[in-house]
Amino acid sequence: MRAGSRGGGGYGPSSMLNEEENPFIPHSNDIDYSAIKLPTDLPLTGPQKAACLSALTSRLTLVQGPPGTGKTHVACAIIDAWQRNDPSKKILAVADSNVAADNLMEGLSQRGIRSVRVGNGSESDLQEEAISDLSRYRDYTRLKQNGMFGEAKAVRVTLFREAVKRHAVIIATCVGSGHELLDEMVFQRVIIDEGAQSI
Repeated sequence: MRAGSRGGGGYGPSSMLNEEENPFIPHSNDIDYSAIKLPTDLPLTGPQKAACLSALTSRLTLVQGPPGTGKTHVACAIIDAWQRNDPSKKILAVADSNVAADNLMEGLSQRGIRSVRVGNGSESDLQEEAISDLSRYRDYTRLKQNGMFGEAKAVRVTLFREAVKRHAVIIATCVGSGHELLDEMVFQRVIIDEGAQSI
């Protein structure tokens, strides 16, 4: 796995980018990974730490690697670190497919990172998790159990509006990021998982 970053004046380590352009970003073989301290408790390999550090210190970071190298795990670590560094900043995490977006949300949930999944096509259990602790959730389930689906849907939309405002991390597909629930939102951080599939 390799990380490429775009900071103030140049590019960082990457197989596709010139490492010589920015002398302030160390070459990957010059980094003592054990000395890197990140604001996340997630276990990371050396290259995963470098990718996470790049995301914390650069305006743009590209993480590339073959399947199974932990890119989604790194995405979760980056989101965790961003949130710990500044919990007030909104984070939008998107993926090309519903399966990939759900995997990202599942990964965050397993690591204790709360998020809300926006958009159609998601596993309903993942979406329900984000609204189940809200005060009107009982009204929603009662209406649904009584077959009042139109009213239940209206309450559910209200619950999601509240959840989107309350959660710092919003998960969607690339297309779902255009959902009306997000129209008024400003995100200071964006992560695209499986970005090459989105082109």
